[in-house]
Amino acid sequence: MAVPEPLAGAAFAGQLETWQREAIHSATIVLTDETLQSIRMLEPELANYEDLPFTAFLPPWRSWRAYSYRFLLDLALCVFEMGRRLTQPRWDYPRCTGEEIALWIILCQAEVNAELAGHELDPEDLIDLMFEDGDFLAYYSEIPEDEMRELAAKHDVPLEPENWFEPFRKDRPIHPFLTDA
Repeated sequence: MAVPEPLAGAAFAGQLETWQREAIHSATIVLTDETLQSIRMLEPELANYEDLPFTAFLPPWRSWRAYSYRFLLDLALCVFEMGRRLTQPRWDYPRCTGEEIALWIILCQAEVNAELAGHELDPEDLIDLMFEDGDFLAYYSEIPEDEMRELAAKHDVPLEPENWFEPFRKDRPIHPFLTDA
């Protein structure tokens, strides 16, 4: 007899309805598949990043050049890692901005999946449950770039996408493939 696949959101079984967990689970599967498809489409100098399937929910940067080839590969790893953590019995919050963005992408896809199944799921309702804070949502702000840069400098926030993979704390390291060491 086959062992059932663990349903995403295992750590939140008491706080989430089954349909919510199923929407998150299917979003993880869809995004894993789209991420793998996107990686196959990537060529360091030729990729049109706007056309990659898994980039639909990325923050609205002023220039797609900010999303480099290496950045997209690192973000893909974050999508895989957050998908893996969602199936674990104990929740481990995102450890860097890249993981926060990856989890947000999964939750945005879950919103779409829930809607297709006739439910309403608002990713913002899950921020307190799945994130240490909601600060990452500032990356989705539509404020002018110069104001965004000023705020980021004032609060020592890593604004550039290539800096999103720095761990928040030394006692919670990120995936070794995300480090340059």
